Amino acid sequence: MNLQSGAAAASLPMVHALDPVAAVVAQSCLHLDHKQYDKYLDLMTDDCRYSIRYYSPDIGRDMVLLDHDKPNLANLLTAIVSHVTLPGRLLRQASVCAVETDAGGDVAVTSTIIVIHTDLDGTSRLFCAGRYQDRMRVDAGKLRLAAREVVLDTRDLGPGCHYPI
Repeated sequence: MNLQSGAAAASLPMVHALDPVAAVVAQSCLHLDHKQYDKYLDLMTDDCRYSIRYYSPDIGRDMVLLDHDKPNLANLLTAIVSHVTLPGRLLRQASVCAVETDAGGDVAVTSTIIVIHTDLDGTSRLFCAGRYQDRMRVDAGKLRLAAREVVLDTRDLGPGCHYPI
């Protein structure tokens, strides 16, 4: 199967996991890997907030690379085809590490994440590493992302990376 083709990506099986929390994390990675941005956005509540940050020891504080609500993230993803981006593909691998439910029913989820970049010549390398700090809740009968904060250990992503990790 050629995973580059739109038909192959559209025919990917849904993730069916015993754990619905892990399924949402896995689906988010698959949708981003295959640039299925509408499906990725469908995993989010209408008031979802998405951010990417890392700690800078040089200045002693967090650096925010991206911080958007769902409508602004949707605009970014719609316009991404007209931006200069890193050529090749990204492959996200996430592993759910901790799940806690609060009194209001929201679920706090911590996952470790590594992202591998494969360039146009087929050479793969580690692109970044970090954690997803997700907040999920049931919305319209489905478990959805209410917030995703990507907390990176990697501080240098290079040029052409302004899309979700």
